Amino acid sequence: MRGVISGLTRRLQDRYVELALDQLAARARGLAGWIDAPVPAPRGELQYSPLMAQLLDIDSPHVRALGGSARSVLDWRTYAAAAVSRGWPRDPSYNWRGPDEVARAVYKPARGMHAPAPLPFELTTPAGLCWLFSHSIGCLLLRAASDDSGDLEADARILHGLPCKRDADSLDVRVRFARGGHGLRLRWIEHAGRRHQDPRAPGFVRAARAVGTATLTIVTIQHHAVYTHLIGAEGFVITNTLCLSPTHPVRRLLASSEYGVLRIGELANLTLLKPYGGLHVAMNLTGAGVGQLVARARAGYRARRVHVLPGMLAARGLDIDDLEWCPALADAAAWWALLRDYVRDYLAVAYPDDRALAADAELGAWTHCLEDHVPGCARAGAGPRELITEACAAMIFAGTVYHEIVGAQVWELASSPYRLSGRLRRGDTPETMIASRLESMRAVMIAFGTTIRSPRLMRDWSYLAPPGPARGELAAVMGDFLPRMRALQRALARRNDARPIPYTLLDPANLECSVAV
Repeated sequence: MRGVISGLTRRLQDRYVELALDQLAARARGLAGWIDAPVPAPRGELQYSPLMAQLLDIDSPHVRALGGSARSVLDWRTYAAAAVSRGWPRDPSYNWRGPDEVARAVYKPARGMHAPAPLPFELTTPAGLCWLFSHSIGCLLLRAASDDSGDLEADARILHGLPCKRDADSLDVRVRFARGGHGLRLRWIEHAGRRHQDPRAPGFVRAARAVGTATLTIVTIQHHAVYTHLIGAEGFVITNTLCLSPTHPVRRLLASSEYGVLRIGELANLTLLKPYGGLHVAMNLTGAGVGQLVARARAGYRARRVHVLPGMLAARGLDIDDLEWCPALADAAAWWALLRDYVRDYLAVAYPDDRALAADAELGAWTHCLEDHVPGCARAGAGPRELITEACAAMIFAGTVYHEIVGAQVWELASSPYRLSGRLRRGDTPETMIASRLESMRAVMIAFGTTIRSPRLMRDWSYLAPPGPARGELAAVMGDFLPRMRALQRALARRNDARPIPYTLLDPANLECSVAV
């Protein structure tokens, strides 16, 4: 009986992947001329069409079934040559390149997004883990170690005690780093109570995979879904809509950050966070576990500790003036300074003195309502002008810089479970430990289904200046935002010249104006 059920499960999985790939091929037909341009295959293998990389397993039945619908965009002679090339069909690192290459060949150009750069390291190595926490999503989990050693630890405590699926491996992890120069150095990993230091010793790769899965789980649910979308972006948009008229100066200042926010939040609720939704399928947690993690994230949100960068760094024991060991945080700090100064200059024109600020009844209602929808904006000892400046800068920061860190690289990191697997099982080989083909393809379809094209931030927003006597001056401040971003772009390029590993994710040209992408 167990064999029959297992066979039916495999058939259902193959059928699901077949349909998913069919949809990907249909989306790609319009780009056939571009897609068919050959690119170098990995490790010097034969050249192949980028779209062909969606074929997860050369020998599986669903690949043969795909031929009828995708023949117009696939170079089957190249496919046949690659299929018989030495080692390619059997090497998992090649078989699982599919979703990642589809992202580059179909999804990114079709959505107008920048193509991701190749990862510089395998993420199960010490160098790869250091890159993950200094140049990618792991930077948001770092905090100063409690023993005053100057080291850093990755904070994964929010996962402790959450209900997981029966076959799930432990995500009870601690990671310790030494900082210095332009990067980090791994000291040790602690997984399920056992410490690992030697990357050649048994168990190190398994522990590294647990770190990656824990990091992906926390950032995806806590920092991306809850902090950025459901509280940060949505909370500001709801408050703006309730309290500010369409021509209000603050509403116009924040208008670009409102684009598509409520729509993308609704899509996320319908596909990801619902019972037995995408997050439940793709991760170690049960449906109840996902719900509890969302509840914990909501309860722990404070705007000043998440989206006001100096407050976030202070809460983690980090110094905003000493961040070169983490290029992601260093560039985020440069962005925060730019956004804060931009908002401050705008408000100085809209409200020349504190009396004008206090006389605005709409803005007064906004500041009171904001605390209900975006908790933790208030700060003891700060005046109204300073609080409003920080709150407005936080909304723009959340929808651009913070969202880029938590969302832009997740596609590339998770599109192949051999990089960061959203699911980690108890097993003896990578194939029995990491996410299944079904779960990986589910993640691919989630990315398609929860994306709206958003305008770039790096443009002239002066047309949004509100009507009134100060329109010309406000338009000048908003128009100056573009030259400021260009100056920051040049400064970040100079920084990268001195870095052993360049960090280009927060280049102003890469950022969208809101969380809708």
